[in-house]
Amino acid sequence: MQLFRRILLSLFPEENAHQGINPASMFISFISTKEFFSVINRKVVENYKLNLFDITNDPFEFHIGFGKNIEIKQQDIDNYYGYCSAANMNGYKFHNPANLGNGLCLITANSCIDIFRLYPPDYFLNFLYSTYLLSFVFTAKLKIFPYENKQTNYNRFIELFFNFYEFIFEQTGQEINKTYLEEIRKELIKKADILFLLFYSYQRFNISLNKDQVPSKEYYTWLLGDDIKKEDENVLSFFTKAVKTYTHSSMFSNIENKFLQIILPADILMRYLFLDTNVFLAVDTMIAKLFDKDKINDYLKSFLKDDSQRESLMHYINNYKNFKKHFFSGVQKYIMTLFQQENEGKSREEEIDELSSRI
Repeated sequence: MQLFRRILLSLFPEENAHQGINPASMFISFISTKEFFSVINRKVVENYKLNLFDITNDPFEFHIGFGKNIEIKQQDIDNYYGYCSAANMNGYKFHNPANLGNGLCLITANSCIDIFRLYPPDYFLNFLYSTYLLSFVFTAKLKIFPYENKQTNYNRFIELFFNFYEFIFEQTGQEINKTYLEEIRKELIKKADILFLLFYSYQRFNISLNKDQVPSKEYYTWLLGDDIKKEDENVLSFFTKAVKTYTHSSMFSNIENKFLQIILPADILMRYLFLDTNVFLAVDTMIAKLFDKDKINDYLKSFLKDDSQRESLMHYINNYKNFKKHFFSGVQKYIMTLFQQENEGKSREEEIDELSSRI
Protein backbone atom coordinates (compact mmCIF):
# COMPACT_ATOMS: atom_id res chain seq x y z
CA MET A 1 0.00 0.00 0.00
CA GLN A 2 2.93 2.37 0.62
CA LEU A 3 3.92 1.86 -3.00
CA PHE A 4 0.41 2.80 -4.11
CA ARG A 5 0.56 5.96 -2.00
CA ARG A 6 3.87 7.01 -3.54
CA ILE A 7 2.46 6.46 -7.03
CA LEU A 8 -0.64 8.49 -6.27
CA LEU A 9 1.25 11.28 -4.53
CA SER A 10 3.20 11.81 -7.71
CA LEU A 11 -0.05 12.49 -9.55
CA PHE A 12 -0.94 15.56 -7.47
CA PRO A 13 0.73 19.01 -7.14
CA GLU A 14 3.13 19.30 -4.21
CA GLU A 15 1.11 22.04 -2.52
CA ASN A 16 -1.91 19.75 -2.29
CA ALA A 17 0.12 17.15 -0.44
CA HIS A 18 0.54 19.47 2.56
CA GLN A 19 -3.18 20.08 3.06
CA GLY A 20 -5.05 18.50 5.93
CA ILE A 21 -6.55 15.75 3.78
CA ASN A 22 -4.17 14.32 1.24
CA PRO A 23 -5.99 13.70 -2.07
CA ALA A 24 -3.98 10.53 -2.61
CA SER A 25 -5.12 9.13 0.71
CA MET A 26 -8.69 10.09 -0.07
CA PHE A 27 -8.42 8.36 -3.43
CA ILE A 28 -7.08 5.15 -1.87
CA SER A 29 -9.92 5.10 0.64
CA PHE A 30 -12.47 4.94 -2.19
CA ILE A 31 -10.88 2.42 -4.52
CA SER A 32 -9.52 -1.10 -4.11
CA THR A 33 -6.14 -2.32 -5.30
CA LYS A 34 -7.77 -4.38 -8.02
CA GLU A 35 -9.84 -1.46 -9.32
CA PHE A 36 -6.90 0.94 -9.24
CA PHE A 37 -4.65 -1.33 -11.28
CA SER A 38 -7.45 -2.29 -13.65
CA VAL A 39 -7.53 1.37 -14.66
CA ILE A 40 -3.76 1.51 -15.11
CA ASN A 41 -3.84 -1.61 -17.29
CA ARG A 42 -6.52 -0.13 -19.55
CA LYS A 43 -9.18 -2.66 -18.74
CA VAL A 44 -11.19 -1.68 -21.82
CA VAL A 45 -8.25 -2.19 -24.20
CA GLU A 46 -6.68 -5.37 -22.85
CA ASN A 47 -8.76 -8.19 -21.41
CA TYR A 48 -7.69 -8.02 -17.78
CA LYS A 49 -9.06 -11.47 -16.99
CA LEU A 50 -6.48 -12.95 -19.34
CA ASN A 51 -3.58 -10.50 -19.12
CA LEU A 52 -3.40 -10.21 -15.33
CA PHE A 53 -2.55 -13.85 -14.83
CA ASP A 54 0.91 -15.36 -14.83
CA ILE A 55 -0.10 -18.60 -16.54
CA THR A 56 3.24 -20.38 -16.33
CA ASN A 57 4.67 -20.15 -12.83
CA ASP A 58 2.01 -19.33 -10.27
CA PRO A 59 -0.84 -21.79 -9.60
CA PHE A 60 -2.72 -19.31 -7.41
CA GLU A 61 -4.76 -17.86 -10.26
CA PHE A 62 -6.11 -21.29 -11.16
CA HIS A 63 -8.32 -21.06 -8.11
CA ILE A 64 -9.46 -17.48 -7.76
CA GLY A 65 -12.75 -16.63 -9.37
CA PHE A 66 -13.86 -20.25 -9.57
CA GLY A 67 -14.74 -20.96 -5.94
CA LYS A 68 -12.39 -23.92 -5.66
CA ASN A 69 -10.39 -22.71 -2.68
CA ILE A 70 -12.48 -21.44 0.20
CA GLU A 71 -9.36 -20.49 2.17
CA ILE A 72 -8.50 -17.62 -0.20
CA LYS A 73 -9.62 -14.26 1.17
CA GLN A 74 -10.67 -11.18 -0.76
CA GLN A 75 -7.55 -9.35 0.42
CA ASP A 76 -5.40 -12.13 -1.05
CA ILE A 77 -7.13 -11.70 -4.39
CA ASP A 78 -6.69 -7.92 -4.32
CA ASN A 79 -3.01 -8.29 -3.48
CA TYR A 80 -2.59 -10.78 -6.28
CA TYR A 81 -4.19 -8.42 -8.79
CA GLY A 82 -1.80 -5.72 -7.59
CA TYR A 83 1.19 -8.01 -8.01
CA CYS A 84 0.14 -9.11 -11.50
CA SER A 85 -0.55 -5.55 -12.59
CA ALA A 86 2.79 -4.26 -11.34
CA ALA A 87 4.59 -7.16 -13.01
CA ASN A 88 2.67 -6.55 -16.21
CA MET A 89 3.73 -2.89 -16.27
CA ASN A 90 7.31 -3.88 -15.56
CA GLY A 91 7.17 -6.66 -18.13
CA TYR A 92 10.10 -8.57 -16.66
CA LYS A 93 9.57 -12.34 -16.96
CA PHE A 94 5.83 -12.00 -16.48
CA HIS A 95 4.34 -14.98 -18.27
CA ASN A 96 0.89 -13.74 -19.22
CA PRO A 97 -0.63 -14.59 -22.64
CA ALA A 98 0.44 -11.25 -24.14
CA ASN A 99 4.12 -11.58 -23.21
CA LEU A 100 4.32 -15.26 -24.14
CA GLY A 101 2.46 -14.57 -27.38
CA ASN A 102 4.93 -11.80 -28.23
CA GLY A 103 7.85 -14.13 -27.65
CA LEU A 104 6.36 -16.88 -29.80
CA CYS A 105 5.64 -14.33 -32.51
CA LEU A 106 9.23 -13.08 -32.54
CA ILE A 107 10.68 -16.59 -32.86
CA THR A 108 8.15 -17.49 -35.54
CA ALA A 109 8.92 -14.32 -37.49
CA ASN A 110 12.62 -15.02 -37.55
CA SER A 111 12.21 -18.69 -38.43
CA CYS A 112 9.55 -18.37 -41.14
CA ILE A 113 10.46 -15.12 -42.87
CA ASP A 114 12.04 -16.75 -45.93
CA ILE A 115 8.73 -18.45 -46.80
CA PHE A 116 7.00 -15.07 -47.16
CA ARG A 117 9.59 -13.01 -49.04
CA LEU A 118 7.98 -13.82 -52.40
CA TYR A 119 4.54 -12.60 -51.30
CA PRO A 120 3.03 -9.19 -50.42
CA PRO A 121 3.96 -8.14 -46.84
CA ASP A 122 0.36 -8.50 -45.58
CA TYR A 123 0.66 -12.27 -45.86
CA PHE A 124 3.58 -12.24 -43.44
CA LEU A 125 1.99 -9.68 -41.11
CA ASN A 126 -1.33 -11.50 -40.84
CA PHE A 127 0.54 -14.75 -40.23
CA LEU A 128 2.37 -13.16 -37.30
CA TYR A 129 -0.83 -11.63 -35.94
CA SER A 130 -2.49 -15.05 -36.15
CA THR A 131 0.37 -16.60 -34.19
CA TYR A 132 0.04 -13.97 -31.48
CA LEU A 133 -3.75 -13.78 -31.20
CA LEU A 134 -4.30 -17.53 -31.00
CA SER A 135 -2.63 -17.33 -27.59
CA PHE A 136 -5.78 -15.56 -26.38
CA VAL A 137 -8.18 -17.86 -28.24
CA PHE A 138 -6.76 -20.95 -26.57
CA THR A 139 -6.31 -19.34 -23.15
CA ALA A 140 -9.97 -18.32 -23.22
CA LYS A 141 -10.89 -21.89 -24.22
CA LEU A 142 -12.95 -20.75 -27.19
CA LYS A 143 -11.11 -23.58 -28.89
CA ILE A 144 -9.66 -26.66 -27.22
CA PHE A 145 -7.60 -29.72 -28.17
CA PRO A 146 -10.40 -32.27 -28.06
CA TYR A 147 -8.69 -35.57 -28.85
CA GLU A 148 -6.64 -38.04 -26.86
CA ASN A 149 -4.47 -38.85 -29.85
CA LYS A 150 -1.58 -36.42 -30.38
CA GLN A 151 -1.49 -36.77 -34.16
CA THR A 152 -5.23 -36.16 -34.47
CA ASN A 153 -4.95 -33.06 -32.29
CA TYR A 154 -2.02 -31.83 -34.36
CA ASN A 155 -3.82 -32.29 -37.68
CA ARG A 156 -6.86 -30.48 -36.34
CA PHE A 157 -4.61 -27.68 -35.01
CA ILE A 158 -3.14 -27.15 -38.49
CA GLU A 159 -6.63 -26.78 -39.94
CA LEU A 160 -7.66 -24.39 -37.19
CA PHE A 161 -4.53 -22.28 -37.59
CA PHE A 162 -5.08 -21.68 -41.29
CA ASN A 163 -8.79 -21.04 -40.79
CA PHE A 164 -7.84 -18.37 -38.25
CA TYR A 165 -5.24 -17.01 -40.66
CA GLU A 166 -8.00 -16.46 -43.23
CA PHE A 167 -10.21 -14.98 -40.51
CA ILE A 168 -7.55 -12.33 -39.80
CA PHE A 169 -7.58 -11.32 -43.47
CA GLU A 170 -11.36 -10.94 -43.27
CA GLN A 171 -11.10 -8.77 -40.16
CA THR A 172 -8.57 -6.46 -41.80
CA GLY A 173 -10.74 -6.19 -44.94
CA GLN A 174 -8.09 -7.78 -47.17
CA GLU A 175 -8.71 -10.37 -49.84
CA ILE A 176 -6.63 -13.50 -49.66
CA ASN A 177 -5.28 -15.18 -52.76
CA LYS A 178 -6.12 -18.88 -52.44
CA THR A 179 -3.15 -19.87 -54.59
CA TYR A 180 -0.80 -17.93 -52.31
CA LEU A 181 -2.47 -19.45 -49.25
CA GLU A 182 -1.97 -22.99 -50.51
CA GLU A 183 1.66 -22.33 -51.42
CA ILE A 184 2.35 -20.79 -48.01
CA ARG A 185 0.59 -23.65 -46.27
CA LYS A 186 2.72 -26.26 -48.06
CA GLU A 187 5.94 -24.48 -47.08
CA LEU A 188 4.87 -23.93 -43.48
CA ILE A 189 3.98 -27.60 -43.06
CA LYS A 190 7.66 -28.32 -43.65
CA LYS A 191 8.53 -26.12 -40.64
CA ALA A 192 7.51 -28.85 -38.22
CA ASP A 193 9.73 -27.50 -35.43
CA ILE A 194 7.91 -24.14 -35.37
CA LEU A 195 4.47 -25.71 -35.73
CA PHE A 196 5.14 -28.11 -32.87
CA LEU A 197 6.38 -25.23 -30.74
CA LEU A 198 3.06 -23.45 -31.35
CA PHE A 199 1.11 -26.69 -30.91
CA TYR A 200 2.60 -27.43 -27.48
CA SER A 201 2.46 -23.79 -26.36
CA TYR A 202 -1.23 -23.37 -27.24
CA GLN A 203 -1.98 -26.63 -25.45
CA ARG A 204 -0.42 -25.19 -22.31
CA PHE A 205 -2.41 -21.96 -22.71
CA ASN A 206 -5.50 -24.10 -23.13
CA ILE A 207 -5.36 -25.53 -19.60
CA SER A 208 -3.94 -22.53 -17.76
CA LEU A 209 -7.14 -20.89 -16.47
CA ASN A 210 -9.35 -23.97 -16.38
CA LYS A 211 -8.14 -27.55 -16.63
CA ASP A 212 -11.52 -29.10 -17.45
CA GLN A 213 -11.67 -30.60 -20.93
CA VAL A 214 -14.95 -28.77 -21.53
CA PRO A 215 -15.53 -25.98 -18.98
CA SER A 216 -18.90 -25.36 -17.38
CA LYS A 217 -21.20 -22.47 -18.19
CA GLU A 218 -19.88 -20.63 -15.11
CA TYR A 219 -16.41 -20.37 -16.63
CA TYR A 220 -17.58 -18.66 -19.81
CA THR A 221 -19.96 -16.47 -17.83
CA TRP A 222 -17.05 -15.35 -15.65
CA LEU A 223 -14.85 -14.72 -18.67
CA LEU A 224 -17.34 -13.12 -21.06
CA GLY A 225 -20.44 -12.15 -19.15
CA ASP A 226 -19.38 -8.71 -17.91
CA ASP A 227 -18.62 -7.53 -21.43
CA ILE A 228 -21.59 -8.93 -23.33
CA LYS A 229 -24.30 -6.44 -24.20
CA LYS A 230 -27.67 -7.11 -22.66
CA GLU A 231 -29.28 -7.79 -26.02
CA ASP A 232 -26.60 -10.43 -26.72
CA GLU A 233 -26.89 -12.38 -23.46
CA ASN A 234 -28.80 -15.12 -25.26
CA VAL A 235 -25.73 -15.65 -27.49
CA LEU A 236 -23.68 -16.76 -24.46
CA SER A 237 -26.47 -19.10 -23.38
CA PHE A 238 -26.66 -20.58 -26.87
CA PHE A 239 -22.88 -21.08 -26.94
CA THR A 240 -22.71 -22.83 -23.57
CA LYS A 241 -25.52 -25.21 -24.51
CA ALA A 242 -23.56 -26.37 -27.55
CA VAL A 243 -20.07 -25.74 -26.20
CA LYS A 244 -18.61 -29.04 -27.45
CA THR A 245 -19.71 -28.29 -30.98
CA TYR A 246 -18.05 -24.88 -31.00
CA THR A 247 -14.86 -25.65 -29.09
CA HIS A 248 -14.19 -28.85 -31.07
CA SER A 249 -14.64 -27.24 -34.48
CA SER A 250 -11.66 -25.91 -36.43
CA MET A 251 -13.88 -23.23 -37.98
CA PHE A 252 -14.93 -19.90 -36.43
CA SER A 253 -18.68 -19.24 -36.33
CA ASN A 254 -20.52 -15.93 -36.05
CA ILE A 255 -21.11 -16.58 -32.36
CA GLU A 256 -17.40 -17.11 -31.71
CA ASN A 257 -16.61 -14.01 -33.74
CA LYS A 258 -18.67 -12.02 -31.22
CA PHE A 259 -16.67 -13.47 -28.36
CA LEU A 260 -13.39 -12.81 -30.15
CA GLN A 261 -14.19 -9.09 -30.06
CA ILE A 262 -14.16 -9.41 -26.26
CA ILE A 263 -11.23 -11.79 -25.88
CA LEU A 264 -8.75 -10.39 -28.38
CA PRO A 265 -6.90 -7.23 -27.28
CA ALA A 266 -7.88 -4.10 -29.18
CA ASP A 267 -4.24 -3.13 -29.52
CA ILE A 268 -1.09 -5.24 -29.64
CA LEU A 269 2.59 -4.44 -29.30
CA MET A 270 3.54 -6.34 -32.44
CA ARG A 271 1.49 -3.90 -34.51
CA TYR A 272 3.68 -0.99 -33.38
CA LEU A 273 6.83 -2.87 -34.25
CA PHE A 274 5.67 -3.39 -37.83
CA LEU A 275 3.40 -0.37 -38.31
CA ASP A 276 4.46 1.53 -41.44
CA THR A 277 7.78 -0.31 -41.49
CA ASN A 278 9.38 -2.65 -43.97
CA VAL A 279 8.35 -5.85 -42.16
CA PHE A 280 11.05 -7.98 -43.77
CA LEU A 281 13.79 -5.49 -42.96
CA ALA A 282 12.44 -5.13 -39.42
CA VAL A 283 12.77 -8.86 -38.84
CA ASP A 284 16.20 -9.04 -40.48
CA THR A 285 17.62 -6.21 -38.39
CA MET A 286 15.65 -5.82 -35.13
CA ILE A 287 14.34 -9.31 -34.42
CA ALA A 288 17.04 -11.55 -35.87
CA LYS A 289 19.59 -10.40 -33.26
CA LEU A 290 17.36 -10.61 -30.18
CA PHE A 291 18.11 -14.23 -29.36
CA ASP A 292 21.06 -16.55 -29.77
CA LYS A 293 20.42 -18.33 -33.07
CA ASP A 294 22.09 -21.60 -32.11
CA LYS A 295 20.26 -21.74 -28.79
CA ILE A 296 16.91 -21.14 -30.47
CA ASN A 297 17.65 -23.82 -33.07
CA ASP A 298 18.45 -26.32 -30.31
CA TYR A 299 15.18 -25.49 -28.57
CA LEU A 300 13.21 -25.85 -31.79
CA LYS A 301 14.74 -29.24 -32.58
CA SER A 302 13.66 -30.48 -29.15
CA PHE A 303 10.00 -29.88 -30.01
CA LEU A 304 10.20 -32.52 -32.72
CA LYS A 305 10.46 -35.03 -29.84
CA ASP A 306 8.38 -33.55 -27.02
CA ASP A 307 7.68 -30.35 -25.06
CA SER A 308 10.16 -30.92 -22.22
CA GLN A 309 12.07 -27.73 -23.13
CA ARG A 310 9.01 -25.48 -23.51
CA GLU A 311 9.18 -23.87 -20.08
CA SER A 312 12.92 -23.25 -20.40
CA LEU A 313 12.35 -21.59 -23.78
CA MET A 314 9.57 -19.40 -22.36
CA HIS A 315 11.94 -18.16 -19.66
CA TYR A 316 14.60 -17.43 -22.24
CA ILE A 317 12.47 -15.48 -24.71
CA ASN A 318 10.85 -13.45 -21.92
CA ASN A 319 14.15 -12.40 -20.38
CA TYR A 320 14.33 -8.66 -20.99
CA LYS A 321 18.11 -8.73 -20.88
CA ASN A 322 17.96 -9.87 -24.50
CA PHE A 323 15.95 -6.81 -25.46
CA LYS A 324 18.10 -4.41 -23.47
CA LYS A 325 21.25 -5.79 -25.03
CA HIS A 326 20.21 -6.20 -28.66
CA PHE A 327 16.98 -4.42 -29.59
CA PHE A 328 18.13 -0.81 -29.90
CA SER A 329 21.24 -1.70 -31.84
CA GLY A 330 18.85 -3.49 -34.19
CA VAL A 331 16.69 -0.37 -34.41
CA GLN A 332 19.76 1.65 -35.37
CA LYS A 333 20.68 -0.88 -38.04
CA TYR A 334 17.11 -0.85 -39.37
CA ILE A 335 17.02 2.94 -39.66
CA MET A 336 20.40 3.26 -41.31
CA THR A 337 19.68 0.43 -43.77
CA LEU A 338 16.27 1.84 -44.66
CA PHE A 339 17.51 5.34 -45.38
CA GLN A 340 20.53 4.11 -47.28
CA GLN A 341 18.18 2.13 -49.51
CA GLU A 342 15.64 4.88 -50.03
CA ASN A 343 17.88 7.94 -50.12
CA GLU A 344 21.13 6.60 -51.51
CA GLY A 345 22.94 7.34 -48.28
CA LYS A 346 21.55 10.88 -47.81
CA SER A 347 20.64 11.55 -44.18
CA ARG A 348 17.26 13.11 -43.33
CA GLU A 349 17.70 13.80 -39.63
CA GLU A 350 14.13 14.80 -38.80
CA GLU A 351 12.64 11.69 -40.37
CA ILE A 352 15.24 9.48 -38.72
CA ASP A 353 14.55 11.03 -35.30
CA GLU A 354 10.79 10.62 -35.76
CA LEU A 355 11.12 6.99 -36.83
CA SER A 356 13.51 6.20 -33.95
CA SER A 357 11.14 7.77 -31.44
CA ARG A 358 8.14 5.81 -32.69
CA ILE A 359 9.99 2.47 -32.65
